[in-house]
Amino acid sequence: MYDWDIDFKQIEKDTQTYKDDHLPSELRKNAKYTNYSYYPMEPTKNDTQSEAGYYREMQEVMLRGKYVDGLHINHTYTAMAQMLLIKQMVKTDKWRMVSDDDMVLKSAIKKVFSAEIQQGKLHYFINTFDKTLSREDAFQEFIDSNKHLRNWAESNGLTEHSDYEAAVEFLKRRLAVHKFYETKVAPDGTQYNVHKSNKIEHPIAMADRGSRYIDVLTDTSKLSDEHLARLIVRANDNAVNAFLQPGRRCMMNGCKNPPFQSKGD
Repeated sequence: MYDWDIDFKQIEKDTQTYKDDHLPSELRKNAKYTNYSYYPMEPTKNDTQSEAGYYREMQEVMLRGKYVDGLHINHTYTAMAQMLLIKQMVKTDKWRMVSDDDMVLKSAIKKVFSAEIQQGKLHYFINTFDKTLSREDAFQEFIDSNKHLRNWAESNGLTEHSDYEAAVEFLKRRLAVHKFYETKVAPDGTQYNVHKSNKIEHPIAMADRGSRYIDVLTDTSKLSDEHLARLIVRANDNAVNAFLQPGRRCMMNGCKNPPFQSKGD
Protein backbone atom coordinates (compact mmCIF):
# COMPACT_ATOMS: atom_id res chain seq x y z
CA MET A 1 0.00 0.00 0.00
CA TYR A 2 1.13 3.54 -0.74
CA ASP A 3 0.14 6.81 0.95
CA TRP A 4 0.14 9.72 -1.48
CA ASP A 5 -0.92 12.28 1.12
CA ILE A 6 2.27 12.27 3.22
CA ASP A 7 5.53 14.08 2.54
CA PHE A 8 8.77 14.65 4.41
CA LYS A 9 7.69 18.11 5.55
CA GLN A 10 4.88 16.50 7.55
CA ILE A 11 7.21 13.79 8.86
CA GLU A 12 9.68 16.49 9.98
CA LYS A 13 6.94 18.51 11.69
CA ASP A 14 5.62 15.44 13.53
CA THR A 15 9.11 14.43 14.66
CA GLN A 16 9.77 17.92 16.03
CA THR A 17 6.39 17.95 17.80
CA TYR A 18 6.48 14.47 19.35
CA LYS A 19 10.28 14.07 19.64
CA ASP A 20 9.93 10.40 18.75
CA ASP A 21 12.99 9.94 16.54
CA HIS A 22 14.73 7.76 19.15
CA LEU A 23 11.66 5.83 20.30
CA PRO A 24 11.04 2.23 19.19
CA SER A 25 9.47 2.31 15.73
CA GLU A 26 6.09 0.99 16.91
CA LEU A 27 5.72 3.96 19.31
CA ARG A 28 6.26 6.66 16.71
CA LYS A 29 3.33 8.67 15.35
CA ASN A 30 4.28 7.70 11.80
CA ALA A 31 5.18 4.10 12.56
CA LYS A 32 3.08 2.87 9.64
CA TYR A 33 5.65 4.14 7.12
CA THR A 34 8.12 1.36 6.43
CA ASN A 35 11.52 3.09 6.32
CA TYR A 36 10.70 6.70 7.16
CA SER A 37 8.76 6.76 10.42
CA TYR A 38 10.73 9.80 11.61
CA TYR A 39 12.78 12.68 10.23
CA PRO A 40 16.50 12.89 11.21
CA MET A 41 17.10 15.45 13.95
CA GLU A 42 20.48 17.11 14.53
CA PRO A 43 22.07 15.51 17.62
CA THR A 44 22.03 17.45 20.89
CA LYS A 45 24.76 17.34 23.56
CA ASN A 46 22.96 14.52 25.36
CA ASP A 47 22.24 12.57 22.17
CA THR A 48 23.89 9.21 21.62
CA GLN A 49 23.78 9.60 17.84
CA SER A 50 26.92 10.89 16.13
CA GLU A 51 27.05 13.76 13.64
CA ALA A 52 28.19 11.30 10.97
CA GLY A 53 25.18 9.07 11.63
CA TYR A 54 22.86 12.06 11.41
CA TYR A 55 24.30 13.17 8.06
CA ARG A 56 24.00 9.64 6.64
CA GLU A 57 20.32 9.58 7.56
CA MET A 58 19.79 13.04 6.05
CA GLN A 59 21.43 11.96 2.79
CA GLU A 60 19.04 9.02 2.54
CA VAL A 61 16.02 11.24 3.16
CA MET A 62 17.18 13.88 0.66
CA LEU A 63 17.81 11.23 -1.98
CA ARG A 64 14.38 9.67 -1.41
CA GLY A 65 12.81 13.15 -1.52
CA LYS A 66 13.92 13.59 -5.13
CA TYR A 67 11.47 10.92 -6.21
CA VAL A 68 7.66 10.94 -6.10
CA ASP A 69 5.86 12.17 -3.01
CA GLY A 70 4.27 9.66 -0.69
CA LEU A 71 5.59 6.68 1.21
CA HIS A 72 5.09 2.93 1.37
CA ILE A 73 3.08 1.69 4.34
CA ASN A 74 4.30 -1.12 6.58
CA HIS A 75 2.70 -4.50 5.77
CA THR A 76 1.26 -4.79 9.26
CA TYR A 77 -0.66 -1.53 8.89
CA THR A 78 -1.86 -2.57 5.44
CA ALA A 79 -3.17 -5.81 6.93
CA MET A 80 -4.80 -3.86 9.78
CA ALA A 81 -6.64 -1.67 7.26
CA GLN A 82 -7.89 -4.77 5.46
CA MET A 83 -9.02 -6.34 8.74
CA LEU A 84 -10.87 -3.15 9.69
CA LEU A 85 -12.73 -3.26 6.37
CA ILE A 86 -13.66 -6.90 6.95
CA LYS A 87 -14.83 -6.05 10.46
CA GLN A 88 -17.06 -3.27 9.10
CA MET A 89 -18.50 -5.41 6.30
CA VAL A 90 -19.17 -8.66 8.17
CA LYS A 91 -21.93 -8.44 10.75
CA THR A 92 -21.53 -11.28 13.23
CA ASP A 93 -21.03 -11.83 16.94
CA LYS A 94 -18.79 -14.90 16.42
CA TRP A 95 -15.47 -14.87 14.61
CA ARG A 96 -13.26 -17.81 13.64
CA MET A 97 -9.90 -16.87 12.08
CA VAL A 98 -7.49 -19.29 10.38
CA SER A 99 -4.09 -18.35 8.95
CA ASP A 100 -0.57 -19.66 8.61
CA ASP A 101 2.11 -18.64 11.12
CA ASP A 102 2.51 -15.12 9.72
CA MET A 103 3.66 -12.36 12.10
CA VAL A 104 1.95 -9.62 10.07
CA LEU A 105 -1.46 -11.32 10.12
CA LYS A 106 -1.15 -12.31 13.78
CA SER A 107 -0.29 -8.76 14.82
CA ALA A 108 -3.04 -7.19 12.68
CA ILE A 109 -5.78 -9.56 13.88
CA LYS A 110 -4.82 -9.18 17.54
CA LYS A 111 -4.89 -5.37 17.31
CA VAL A 112 -8.06 -4.94 15.24
CA PHE A 113 -10.07 -7.61 17.07
CA SER A 114 -8.67 -7.09 20.56
CA ALA A 115 -12.13 -6.46 22.07
CA GLU A 116 -13.63 -9.54 20.41
CA ILE A 117 -10.71 -11.67 21.62
CA GLN A 118 -11.09 -10.43 25.21
CA GLN A 119 -14.83 -11.10 25.12
CA GLY A 120 -14.35 -14.63 23.78
CA LYS A 121 -16.15 -13.80 20.54
CA LEU A 122 -13.14 -14.54 18.32
CA HIS A 123 -10.94 -17.63 18.22
CA TYR A 124 -7.79 -17.63 16.11
CA PHE A 125 -6.26 -20.83 14.72
CA ILE A 126 -2.78 -21.16 13.22
CA ASN A 127 -2.51 -23.83 10.53
CA THR A 128 1.06 -24.97 9.71
CA PHE A 129 2.75 -27.66 7.61
CA ASP A 130 6.21 -29.05 7.05
CA LYS A 131 7.09 -27.02 3.95
CA THR A 132 10.21 -29.07 3.24
CA LEU A 133 8.16 -32.14 2.23
CA SER A 134 8.05 -33.22 -1.40
CA ARG A 135 4.63 -33.79 -2.99
CA GLU A 136 5.24 -37.54 -2.82
CA ASP A 137 6.12 -37.46 0.89
CA ALA A 138 3.15 -35.22 1.61
CA PHE A 139 0.79 -37.62 -0.13
CA GLN A 140 2.28 -40.54 1.81
CA GLU A 141 1.64 -38.70 5.07
CA PHE A 142 -1.95 -38.15 3.90
CA ILE A 143 -2.41 -41.88 3.31
CA ASP A 144 -0.78 -42.82 6.63
CA SER A 145 -2.92 -40.26 8.47
CA ASN A 146 -6.15 -41.69 7.04
CA LYS A 147 -5.09 -45.23 7.92
CA HIS A 148 -4.20 -44.24 11.47
CA LEU A 149 -7.54 -42.48 11.99
CA ARG A 150 -9.57 -45.40 10.61
CA ASN A 151 -7.59 -47.91 12.69
CA TRP A 152 -8.13 -45.77 15.79
CA ALA A 153 -11.87 -45.50 15.06
CA GLU A 154 -12.13 -49.28 14.60
CA SER A 155 -10.28 -50.05 17.83
CA ASN A 156 -12.59 -47.65 19.71
CA GLY A 157 -15.85 -48.99 18.28
CA LEU A 158 -16.44 -46.02 15.97
CA THR A 159 -16.46 -47.81 12.61
CA GLU A 160 -19.82 -46.30 11.68
CA HIS A 161 -18.50 -42.74 12.14
CA SER A 162 -17.45 -40.59 9.19
CA ASP A 163 -13.86 -39.39 9.03
CA TYR A 164 -15.04 -36.00 10.30
CA GLU A 165 -16.84 -37.43 13.34
CA ALA A 166 -13.98 -39.84 14.07
CA ALA A 167 -11.54 -36.91 13.95
CA VAL A 168 -13.74 -34.91 16.35
CA GLU A 169 -13.89 -37.81 18.81
CA PHE A 170 -10.14 -38.39 18.52
CA LEU A 171 -9.37 -34.72 19.24
CA LYS A 172 -11.93 -34.50 22.04
CA ARG A 173 -10.07 -37.19 23.95
CA ARG A 174 -6.69 -35.57 23.26
CA LEU A 175 -7.95 -32.18 24.43
CA ALA A 176 -8.81 -33.58 27.84
CA VAL A 177 -5.09 -33.20 28.62
CA HIS A 178 -3.81 -30.96 25.78
CA LYS A 179 -4.18 -27.22 26.49
CA PHE A 180 -3.28 -24.19 24.42
CA TYR A 181 -3.02 -21.89 27.43
CA GLU A 182 -1.64 -21.80 30.92
CA THR A 183 -3.15 -20.16 33.99
CA LYS A 184 -1.12 -17.59 35.92
CA VAL A 185 -1.84 -15.60 39.07
CA ALA A 186 -1.54 -11.80 39.28
CA PRO A 187 -0.03 -10.12 42.39
CA ASP A 188 -3.55 -9.40 43.65
CA GLY A 189 -4.47 -13.10 43.43
CA THR A 190 -6.50 -12.82 40.22
CA GLN A 191 -6.09 -15.77 37.85
CA TYR A 192 -5.67 -15.17 34.13
CA ASN A 193 -4.86 -17.29 31.09
CA VAL A 194 -2.02 -16.72 28.63
CA HIS A 195 -1.28 -18.45 25.35
CA LYS A 196 1.11 -21.40 25.51
CA SER A 197 2.64 -22.56 22.24
CA ASN A 198 1.42 -26.14 22.15
CA LYS A 199 0.49 -27.26 18.64
CA ILE A 200 -1.65 -30.32 18.13
CA GLU A 201 -1.46 -32.54 15.06
CA HIS A 202 -4.63 -32.48 13.01
CA PRO A 203 -5.95 -36.05 12.61
CA ILE A 204 -6.67 -35.50 8.90
CA ALA A 205 -3.65 -34.63 6.73
CA MET A 206 -3.74 -32.82 3.37
CA ALA A 207 -3.04 -34.72 0.16
CA ASP A 208 -0.82 -31.96 -1.25
CA ARG A 209 0.90 -30.78 1.96
CA GLY A 210 0.91 -33.71 4.36
CA SER A 211 0.40 -33.54 8.11
CA ARG A 212 -0.76 -30.25 9.54
CA TYR A 213 -0.51 -28.78 13.01
CA ILE A 214 -2.95 -26.46 14.73
CA ASP A 215 -2.25 -23.88 17.42
CA VAL A 216 -4.90 -21.69 19.05
CA LEU A 217 -3.78 -18.18 19.99
CA THR A 218 -6.94 -17.19 21.89
CA ASP A 219 -8.25 -18.30 25.28
CA THR A 220 -10.18 -21.58 24.88
CA SER A 221 -10.76 -22.20 28.59
CA LYS A 222 -14.51 -21.56 28.27
CA LEU A 223 -15.00 -23.93 25.32
CA SER A 224 -15.94 -27.56 25.86
CA ASP A 225 -13.50 -30.15 24.53
CA GLU A 226 -16.04 -31.23 21.91
CA HIS A 227 -16.70 -27.67 20.73
CA LEU A 228 -12.98 -26.97 20.43
CA ALA A 229 -12.41 -30.30 18.67
CA ARG A 230 -15.02 -29.41 16.04
CA LEU A 231 -13.45 -26.00 15.50
CA ILE A 232 -9.99 -27.54 15.05
CA VAL A 233 -11.21 -30.19 12.60
CA ARG A 234 -12.75 -27.42 10.45
CA ALA A 235 -9.67 -25.16 10.70
CA ASN A 236 -8.12 -25.04 7.23
CA ASP A 237 -7.20 -22.59 4.49
CA ASN A 238 -8.94 -24.43 1.64
CA ALA A 239 -11.27 -21.53 0.84
CA VAL A 240 -8.37 -19.08 0.61
CA ASN A 241 -6.35 -21.42 -1.60
CA ALA A 242 -9.36 -22.01 -3.87
CA PHE A 243 -9.76 -18.23 -4.23
CA LEU A 244 -6.07 -17.65 -5.00
CA GLN A 245 -5.53 -20.68 -7.26
CA PRO A 246 -6.88 -19.04 -10.46
CA GLY A 247 -4.45 -16.16 -9.93
CA ARG A 248 -1.53 -18.56 -9.44
CA ARG A 249 -2.45 -20.46 -12.62
CA CYS A 250 -2.73 -17.19 -14.51
CA MET A 251 0.75 -16.04 -13.44
CA MET A 252 2.27 -19.43 -14.29
CA ASN A 253 0.61 -19.63 -17.70
CA GLY A 254 0.83 -15.94 -18.62
CA CYS A 255 -2.91 -15.49 -19.21
CA LYS A 256 -4.10 -12.22 -20.75
CA ASN A 257 -7.21 -11.79 -18.58
CA PRO A 258 -6.20 -11.96 -14.88
CA PRO A 259 -9.00 -13.22 -12.59
CA PHE A 260 -9.61 -10.55 -9.81
CA GLN A 261 -9.04 -7.70 -12.33
CA SER A 262 -11.48 -4.89 -11.55
CA LYS A 263 -13.42 -3.03 -14.23
CA GLY A 264 -11.47 -0.16 -15.66
CA ASP A 265 -8.01 -1.71 -14.95
